[in-house]
Amino acid sequence: MDKKMCVGIDYHFHPNLPSSVGRAEEKIKKDYENLIRNDVRAVVSTEHVYKNPRLAYEMMTRLRPRGFYVFPGMEYVTREGLDLVIFSNSERIYDYEELEPFRLTYEEVVAFVKRKRLYAYVTHPFTLGRTSIYKKRGACFTKEMIDKLGAVEEEYTGFSELRRILNHSVLSGLFGKMLKEIKWNEHVPMHYRPQRIRFIAAGSDAHFPWDIGTHMRVAVHRPHVTRREVFKLLTSNRVLDVIKHRQTNLLEKLIDLTIVFCEHLAKTRL
Repeated sequence: MDKKMCVGIDYHFHPNLPSSVGRAEEKIKKDYENLIRNDVRAVVSTEHVYKNPRLAYEMMTRLRPRGFYVFPGMEYVTREGLDLVIFSNSERIYDYEELEPFRLTYEEVVAFVKRKRLYAYVTHPFTLGRTSIYKKRGACFTKEMIDKLGAVEEEYTGFSELRRILNHSVLSGLFGKMLKEIKWNEHVPMHYRPQRIRFIAAGSDAHFPWDIGTHMRVAVHRPHVTRREVFKLLTSNRVLDVIKHRQTNLLEKLIDLTIVFCEHLAKTRL
């Protein structure tokens, strides 16, 4: 596909801002440098609901380069402790008191999304750890929620490097179940796809500049598109065309693990 006739969209992106305004601005600038280097022109700002997603979106918007698009959203955490990305074309999404962390069950938040005409997708349904809808609520419930939303994170590469390590002949026998879950994250099995697809989602789940790269490539009819046109593309695209990128060094891997642990502690405190 001609790069000039497509838009790179990251549906799952965490600004993950430092507390200092200066350091936050510096990080955002590095994020944009890496996003543009990887041909990404639009992101859904999906900061965790307990980490001030409004501020993250506002700073991303204020510092965005010309021709780049940022859409407001969040990674909501349900009463059961499950993750779900919700987004909109309007920052009024941050005004809903109902979307306080842990307030709504998964069924309730899906009903809320549909009632308020927001957009959402079932996020990394087979993820490792305690936030997997598949593990906590089972296969039937997972498929039911995917069908209701009409959208699922079709490809998730957050554990791809771990899979490459565990695929070693000695380890693969010990971690067979985990490897299957990682494989299902990387490409959702056909029978878990929505019965009626609203849109297909994929993204980097980036928290740091080095995580950036994986994104959905969406075809356009002309090289210059408006914000409204980009939003229509990301909420109606049904073609799975994912550009994958996930290569980090040992130090970066350790920092990634640290943020995962800190987010787990934050959820536990909440």
